[in-house]
Amino acid sequence: MKDMRGRTILVAAAMAIIVGGSLLLIRLTSRPAAVDARLVRLLRAGSTEQRKQAAWRVAEERAGVEASLAIRPRLETGEEPDPDVREAYVYALGRVGAAGFAETVETLARTDESGYVRAAAWLALARIDADRFGRLVASQPMPEDPWDRIGVAQGWAEHGDYRGLDELLHWAEHGDHSQRVVAARALLNSVAPVLEAVGRWPLGADPKPDEPWPAELVAEAGRRARGLNLESLATEVRSRFEATRRVRRNVSRLTGARERLAQLLFSQ
Repeated sequence: MKDMRGRTILVAAAMAIIVGGSLLLIRLTSRPAAVDARLVRLLRAGSTEQRKQAAWRVAEERAGVEASLAIRPRLETGEEPDPDVREAYVYALGRVGAAGFAETVETLARTDESGYVRAAAWLALARIDADRFGRLVASQPMPEDPWDRIGVAQGWAEHGDYRGLDELLHWAEHGDHSQRVVAARALLNSVAPVLEAVGRWPLGADPKPDEPWPAELVAEAGRRARGLNLESLATEVRSRFEATRRVRRNVSRLTGARERLAQLLFSQ
C-alpha cells in the first residue's frame, strides 16, 4: 500500500513538473512584448556587437514586427555607420520578408557604399519580392563590381534559378577573402542541397558557412552541378523542404525555449 501511495506521489509530482515546464515553455516561446522591447533597444542603442546579435535574433526567430521596424529607419537615414551591422540589418529584413521593406533594401542594393551590404541587399530583395528583384536586375546593365555580381547571382539562386552559377563559382575561387566566403555560402545554400539530394555532393566535403571553399571543392562542385538540371531538381528539393518547415520551426522554437528555461532555472 505504501509502495502504491509512493508511486502515486511520484507520478503526480512528475506530471506537475511536466505540466509546469510545458506552460513555462509556452510562455518562453510566445515572444512577449518585453522581449521585442529589449531587442528594439539593442537595435537602436546597443554596442556594435549587440546590434549585430540583435539583428541576427530578429532573423532567426522572425521576432516581432516592432523589432523589425526598428531596423528600417537606421538604414534609411544612414544612421547606422558600421557596414557589418548594416549587413546584419539587411539580412534580418530579408528573413522577415515583409513587403514593406522592399523599397529600403532596393535602395541599399543600388546605393550603399559597402559592396558587402549591397550583396546582402540584392539577396534580401529577392527574398522579399522576387518580381521586384527581377525588374531591378533587368533595368540596368550587368554590374561590374564583384559584390553586385555576387549579390545578383545569389538572388537568382534563392529561387532555384541558376543563371548566376558561373558567377558564384568564379568569385568563390577568385574573389578576395570576403567575396569567396559570401559566394561559397551561396553555393552551400543553393547548390549543395541539390547535389546532396541526388547523391552527387563530394564525399567527405564539409565546408563551413563562414569559411571560403578550397579551390578543389569549387571546381568539383561546379563540374558536378553543370551535369545536372539544377532548376528541376531544386524545385523538388524545395517542395520537400517546405513540407517539413513547420516541424523544423517548432523544433527550433522548443530548443531555444529549453535553453532559456535552463538559463532561468540554473543561472546564478
